[in-house]
Amino acid sequence: MTIFTCNMQNRLMIKALCCLAIGLFSQCAQIGPLTGGDKDLLPPKLKEAIPANKTTNFHEQEIILKFDEYIKLNDASNQITIMPELKLRPEFEVQGKEIKIKLLQQILDPGITYRIDFGKSIADMHEGNVLENFAYVFSTGPMIDTMQIRGSVSNAFDNKPVGGASVLLFQNTQWFDSLVFKTKANYVVKTNSAGDFHFNNLQPSRYLIYAIDDKNKNGLYDGEPEQVALLGPPMDLKMDTTADLKMFKEESAKNYIKKTGMNAYGYGQIILSKAAKLNITTLDPQQQKNLYCLNTQRLSDTTTFFYKGINDTLALLVQNIHGTSNDTLKLVIPKKPNIKTARLNVNINEDQGKLPYHQNLVLSFQNWMDTSVYNLKALNVSSKTDSSLKSTDIKARWRNVYQLELLMPLKEGQLYKLKIDKGAFTNLEGISNDSLIFQFKTYAKTDFGKFNLKLSVTRQQNYVLHLMNEREEVVKEVALPYTAFKAGLAMVSFSELLPAVYSVKIIFDNNENKKWDRGDAIISRLPEPVIISRKRIKIVADWETEEQISLGEK
Repeated sequence: MTIFTCNMQNRLMIKALCCLAIGLFSQCAQIGPLTGGDKDLLPPKLKEAIPANKTTNFHEQEIILKFDEYIKLNDASNQITIMPELKLRPEFEVQGKEIKIKLLQQILDPGITYRIDFGKSIADMHEGNVLENFAYVFSTGPMIDTMQIRGSVSNAFDNKPVGGASVLLFQNTQWFDSLVFKTKANYVVKTNSAGDFHFNNLQPSRYLIYAIDDKNKNGLYDGEPEQVALLGPPMDLKMDTTADLKMFKEESAKNYIKKTGMNAYGYGQIILSKAAKLNITTLDPQQQKNLYCLNTQRLSDTTTFFYKGINDTLALLVQNIHGTSNDTLKLVIPKKPNIKTARLNVNINEDQGKLPYHQNLVLSFQNWMDTSVYNLKALNVSSKTDSSLKSTDIKARWRNVYQLELLMPLKEGQLYKLKIDKGAFTNLEGISNDSLIFQFKTYAKTDFGKFNLKLSVTRQQNYVLHLMNEREEVVKEVALPYTAFKAGLAMVSFSELLPAVYSVKIIFDNNENKKWDRGDAIISRLPEPVIISRKRIKIVADWETEEQISLGEK
């Protein structure tokens, strides 16, 4: 009996232990995501450099950099820079957790501090975490040079930062007029998106600084179409310093035809590399009467011309009035439009539905018009707000071969409708207009505001003022001579301004030619200084605003 009780107790204990084991096992076997711990967010860390970073009296041919994890190099050819530049670019080889830099048996200059900047090239193998701003520095002399030049590159005309520019630093180089065109710099860095640059580990010396937008990446300034900036005279570096450079595109020494346009029959365009006064004639004297040109007697980089009765090819002689260059053009005439299906394009001189202040209504056509055949009775101008308007009062005059000015009394601040009946106008090819309706409103005097500017200067000289809208378009321009200033203060009034927010650009007109002048890299001439005031001028309709700007405060 006793034996039976013991066996029963043993069986119950065994059963309980089995249930416990199964429960524990089931908990351990629950299905869930496997985790490898926290994600690695740290970049590689340098554990050892052979020779050590910032070694002096350096004479090795190989450098080994050891990191705490497996690494890779990204875009090494663009990210890694060596300053001063070496005749042979070193080889960079990644082996597991190491980078080997082979200097390729080149001779290093004595007493020079070299700096290898890795940019954003070093990253860990698995997560891609980037080690930024890492540099290996060594000197072939007894000390590491520590002087710095910081600065920025901005556009000379609008003061906006220039990112991605190559800043060139020449050390102990004799200046000559084509230096930046023919000689590669000792030190080269790129500006960041804010236009800032930074040279490290420089020795006390004489330096020349340029910046270029190196489009073909050859380390040289190639003139047009690249841009350039220069600091001026050589700099004797004796302490850490700053240098701000103004980048500009040089004016082309030679004016040439950049482009011609013959998009539709009857008119074309000639676009120059820079503004000029042109004399345009046909090579065939018999065709001269069939050519009409605009903008030939004033400085312009675009000349529009109209032609009639010419098929296949138009041959032109283009002469620069103030230059020696002559160009011959042979332009292919576009196919004539189908007289049965084509319609005449007509536009009016409205600006966003409003007629510019103090201007008559002008109709513009795309072709040479038949100025002897038009019907003013087919025009009807009406207004619900101007009861005195009568279409019978419409008179007109042809401004040129493609513009008709309507001479009729229009009141300010009124809404008008212009209706043109079909066939009112015909061009010389016999193509006429469809029925057209235009609506426009004339501006009222109370639509505009006025801005009085008090300009305070410490340097009494000639200036040019640009009043710009929020799209940075020049709305008004004023040439301000030094005689306009009394005790360093001048008053300028800008009237008939539409309500908007404006800014003021001040150009130092050093050569007194009433315009902004670019620099010249050949003669090391800087562009004329430009200051854009941070003040924003809010113009309100029918209101007079006054503001003072001092050049010292920008």
